[in-house]
Amino acid sequence: MILAIFLVAIMATFKAISDRIANHANTPSIFKEDSFWLKQGAFFKGTKYKVDGWHISNSVIVCSAIGLIFAHVALSLWWAYIVLGIEFNLVFNTFYNKILKK
Repeated sequence: MILAIFLVAIMATFKAISDRIANHANTPSIFKEDSFWLKQGAFFKGTKYKVDGWHISNSVIVCSAIGLIFAHVALSLWWAYIVLGIEFNLVFNTFYNKILKK
């Protein structure tokens, strides 16, 4: 259960980062205008994968979601859905509205 809680917190944090980059790049945030996170990244050699903040954030989200497959959750499916859903929303809103905002 601890692994699931950790992975959901990581997912929510990086979802907040990717949403802040995508929706509020021009508003004051902890990301400086010339920072890696807001620059248009170059393509990863030999692929069409852009190396920038938005793409890396979404890749971390996907990897964490895949990791959830292997996490043992001691609760029933419905309770896990409710508990982890509440956790996701709390962490996401804390980062999106408080920590990542200036």
